Amino acid sequence: MIARLPELYRDTVMLSEIKGWPQHRIAQHGHLTVSGVKSRVQRGRAMLKDMLTACCDIQVSRTGHVVDYDCTTDIRTVCEEK
Repeated sequence: MIARLPELYRDTVMLSEIKGWPQHRIAQHGHLTVSGVKSRVQRGRAMLKDMLTACCDIQVSRTGHVVDYDCTTDIRTVCEEK
């Protein structure tokens, strides 16, 4: 689903969430401000959450951790859409 994000957010989310880069390093790499990187990561996460909740029923604990999920659609179809 990360691949479906607009490029502006996709690259930043990939570096932050998948590669584990600190936000100050992403800012230097992309010639951005740390504030700009934070905004892109937050917006990208929100877009991912919207995509996930559109195809899955996700149950979270009081502390916000995912405890269970049930896909309401074929997630492969959703992931392959562009």
